[in-house]
Amino acid sequence: MDVYENEISPDDWLVSDVNADRDDDPVAYERKLRKKYDTVKRDVNAIDGLSIKAPDWATLIATKKRDDDHPLVSESDFKTWSRKNPKKPTVYKTYEELARKSKADTEAFRTWAKTSSPGKKVLEEWGRSEKLKPADAARVKALKMLDALLAGYYKTF
Repeated sequence: MDVYENEISPDDWLVSDVNADRDDDPVAYERKLRKKYDTVKRDVNAIDGLSIKAPDWATLIATKKRDDDHPLVSESDFKTWSRKNPKKPTVYKTYEELARKSKADTEAFRTWAKTSSPGKKVLEEWGRSEKLKPADAARVKALKMLDALLAGYYKTF
């Protein structure tokens, strides 16, 4: 049997520290590490034949410091990627529902619609009919066109 086959390395349980990239007080950080170690030790001790050895706390704390000058992805690359891969919006059945529930999604839809000439025309017609009564034929027609445009918007994701 390989003695190191079931070895638990500190990286396996340190990864879950969501604040590892922030400079904490070393005493508080060590307390977090020890708490996580105790959790892992308690879980492993329940398994017959396995035991866990405490890590070198000073080394772990020393390796916590990260080089903030060199992020994994530059900010400009991240923004470029985010523009090319937008988050899929919440799907609404109608434009009225969209406008009522989410201003951010409405703005994103309007921005998208302004990039095409049919979208611009639909938005212009909607702007002209916005102050009409809900039952007015021109307003109903504009809403139907907006709903159709909204369906096309969702297909782009």
